[in-house]
Amino acid sequence: MLMIAKKRSIAEKRFLGTLENVGEARRWADGYLAGCPVAADIELIVTELASNAVRHSRSGEDGGTFTVRLDTNIVRVEVTDLGSDSEPQLQPADLTTEIDLDSDPEEEFELAESGRGLHLVASLATQWGIHGDKTGHTVWAEITPTTPGTP
Repeated sequence: MLMIAKKRSIAEKRFLGTLENVGEARRWADGYLAGCPVAADIELIVTELASNAVRHSRSGEDGGTFTVRLDTNIVRVEVTDLGSDSEPQLQPADLTTEIDLDSDPEEEFELAESGRGLHLVASLATQWGIHGDKTGHTVWAEITPTTPGTP
C-alpha cells in the first residue's frame, strides 16, 4: 500500500503495478463498497481496468503503479495508469475464436483473453470513457444502481 485517502464518498488508492496487486485492488474495492448493490459489477470493472493498466502500460514496468479511485456518489470507478505509446481502446473481439489446445498454452491464453476486457466494462457500465495521453490514461466507468437513490 503506497497511499490511501478517503473523503466523504470518494476513496483513492495507489497499487504497485503487478498482477498480484490487481487482486489486492479488487479486495480493497470490495471492502470499500460493502453494501453497495452494484459492488460485484464494480469489482469486475476494477479487475479488468487494473489488469489492462498492468499489462498494456508503463504501470506494469519495474516500479510502476496504477491508481484506483471510487466515487460512491455516482458509483464511478477510475483506474489511472502511467501511460503508453498507444491509447486504450475497445478492440474488435472475436468471441467465437476457437482455442487450439495442442498449441503453445501461453499464446492461446493471450488470444483467448485479449480484447475482451473493455467489452465487459462496456456491457456492465451505464457509461464509460478514456482520457489522458502517453504520460497517463484514466479509464472510467459509471454504473446506475439497481435501487434508485442507493450507492
